[in-house]
Amino acid sequence: MAVNVDRTLIVERVTRPAEALNVEIKNWIDPTSPQGKAKIVRAALALRNRNGGELVIGFNDQTLKPETTGIPANVEQAFHPDKIQEIVTKYASDTFEIAVEFGERDGLKHPVIVIPSGVRAPVAATNDIIAVNKKGEREKLVRVGAVYFRSLRANGRVSSTEAQPGDWREIAEITFNNREADFGAFFRRHLAGVTPDTMKDIFSHFAQGIATSGPTPCDRAGEWLIEGKIRFDAAIAARKKEDPEFDMAFLKFGTSEVSLMISGTPTVEHAGEEFLNLIGRSNPSYTGWPVWLDSRGFTEERYRAVYMRGAWETLVISFSSEFSDHVDFMVMEASGRFYLQRVLQDDLTGSRVEPGTVLDPWLHLYRVAETIAVGLAFATAMGYPPTETTLAYRFRWTGLKGRTLAGWANKERMFYSGVVLSGRVASDDEADACIEVPLETPPSALAPFVAAATRELFLAFHGIQMPMPDVEKMTTDLLARRG
Repeated sequence: MAVNVDRTLIVERVTRPAEALNVEIKNWIDPTSPQGKAKIVRAALALRNRNGGELVIGFNDQTLKPETTGIPANVEQAFHPDKIQEIVTKYASDTFEIAVEFGERDGLKHPVIVIPSGVRAPVAATNDIIAVNKKGEREKLVRVGAVYFRSLRANGRVSSTEAQPGDWREIAEITFNNREADFGAFFRRHLAGVTPDTMKDIFSHFAQGIATSGPTPCDRAGEWLIEGKIRFDAAIAARKKEDPEFDMAFLKFGTSEVSLMISGTPTVEHAGEEFLNLIGRSNPSYTGWPVWLDSRGFTEERYRAVYMRGAWETLVISFSSEFSDHVDFMVMEASGRFYLQRVLQDDLTGSRVEPGTVLDPWLHLYRVAETIAVGLAFATAMGYPPTETTLAYRFRWTGLKGRTLAGWANKERMFYSGVVLSGRVASDDEADACIEVPLETPPSALAPFVAAATRELFLAFHGIQMPMPDVEKMTTDLLARRG
């Protein structure tokens, strides 16, 4: 089965390279040399055991700048997909198909080797790769039987190394969750007719009789949503003061917001840049422009995260004729509080869609699934105990009135289950929802939470309810990092 690759993701990887658990950056290498083969094999196996990702070639992994030395005479020929596939297959205990895409930057093509998700058993090296080092000694670069893994070390650096004792629990969880997804497909076939309302009634039944006192997690997430909006307004005011002539027309566009509150006590404390390092490298980067991204590598200093009022804040207002437009405001706190406000992607399409007229339902399912999954990854990396931790997500959408549902972002997503969008115009201007997700929730079980989080959003459009197969598909595509 061919690997389905999102070209937007490839463009972003080359435009804004950054190391993460699912992304490895390498300098130019020679795939015909033992050293080059070893780097490809170690990265491919480590990313596969991490449940997929990308190996981006031609950048310095420290500065993240393009390298100008060691470039092959013919990049596309040197990294031809058949050649790279042959290398990976020869040294992998379980065969999996890879893809090689090329992104261009400053007139030079950079290879991006895409490793798919779906690992169901740890993949080990089947052969040694040996080379002679500068001292004239034989050195084993890849060891037969070794299981390589992308791991976040104590110093906040990500590396592809042989799995250590502390990594095996996570490897087991990844493989188990992928196997569990097979069981999920079975149940989905038999629950295809179950609506979000039915699921809500079921959960409400089990919740009856449970006494609560004081503010709930959703209450606290709501308060944090308000504070996040106040911070956004302050950041915009500062931006206006800095450049009074800057065009702020985007303030009239619709927005999506989310506040995340992680309850519980982390087993590891993080603060300052150590916290930002952890967050940046633990982000699964499901998309080329992920939620709560680490902007410290951005060229423009004004877009980089700054420490203000006990948290890291980022305001990105980027309009480019070459790449997609973005207006993002992010707040990330080591205490487990995260906030994100974005101008609706539906309003930043250039000439494709007129601002304020449409909302793509599948795009928003995709973004909500990403937000939930990234929050879970952050909580895990921060050391919160899985069985004692709950994440409260408060979502809010504004600027909905008068919009029509339309699948403009990807025509292939339309009519997954025959849902009719014609005539679905929003009468209300806002929609909001709150969900609570246990940290121990496996990825295969995220779809019901995505459905609950987006229920009020879609009801605003003349009472439409998105079928669970659509929600399942978009969530599955997101977790497989497919566009």
